[in-house]
Amino acid sequence: ACGFGSFSTQEESTSCQTCRSDMTTESITATSGSECVCIPGHVGEECSACPAGEYSELGDQDCSLCAAGKFSETAGSGSCSVCEEGTWCSEGKKMDCESLNSPEDSKSSAECLCMAGEVGPDGDSCRLCTQNYYCLGGEHIAPCSNNSQSPQGSSVGTNCVCDGGYKGTSGS
Repeated sequence: ACGFGSFSTQEESTSCQTCRSDMTTESITATSGSECVCIPGHVGEECSACPAGEYSELGDQDCSLCAAGKFSETAGSGSCSVCEEGTWCSEGKKMDCESLNSPEDSKSSAECLCMAGEVGPDGDSCRLCTQNYYCLGGEHIAPCSNNSQSPQGSSVGTNCVCDGGYKGTSGS
């Protein structure tokens, strides 16, 4: 056996021939140059690199567009990467949520949310959470309970503290 990326036309031979540098084999027992296939990220007879935003696996004949929520930034990708938090991915491209946040694998700008301590419609502009309220992110805003207050930009209920002369648990 010659190993991946090479072949031998003679059985039991130690004389191995190597595939082109942009090709490999799918097994270690290849017996002909016709078993050489394009390396991942490359397709066609010339083993052309897939463009950014697309990928191909070993031996694929065509490039495929990365699925929504995934991207590839460089030509010749053999796989797509999952869109990170704070970004969204569509048609193989990664876009920033700018000052917003998003979960991993986001597929559209509508998944970009305001961060904790801010409030606003999904995918849109955010404003600092109002005094005496706390904002969990996105459109989630809640008032502090009676006789308690919080500073502007509060992100959790425990930011609400009792007014002087009142007792209670923080955040309630």
